Amino acid sequence: MAIAVGGAPAVILSASLPLPEPLEEMQFAGFLRRQPVEMVRCLTSELRVPAGAEIVIEGYLTPGELVRGGAFGNHTGHYVPGGEVPLMHVTAISRQTDCIYPATVVGRPPMEDCYLARAWERLLVRSCGLRCRE
Repeated sequence: MAIAVGGAPAVILSASLPLPEPLEEMQFAGFLRRQPVEMVRCLTSELRVPAGAEIVIEGYLTPGELVRGGAFGNHTGHYVPGGEVPLMHVTAISRQTDCIYPATVVGRPPMEDCYLARAWERLLVRSCGLRCRE
């Protein structure tokens, strides 16, 4: 498996959307950018990741291998209890020089994720040629 963090805004947006099958994230990002997303091979596997990713974490999972994960701060402003989660064995980490880790800080709604969702909605509606109803 490979986890690609950051990169082109269209790639980050596409990765966060619940796209309908069979549309893939990189296809949609290419549509938004009006050009294909350049993909490169990972260091330790045949998987491909966006060339513009800021950080790439490569590794593998062993089926059935679980560890106890800690509590998780949810976007609702509450913590959900920890539980058993798959263990990722990391085989490589690569990054851009002076990489940027994209993140948001969320708490009780409405927070920045709410406003980002509204902006994404406007972007998608405009990209698809649809008209918003206010």
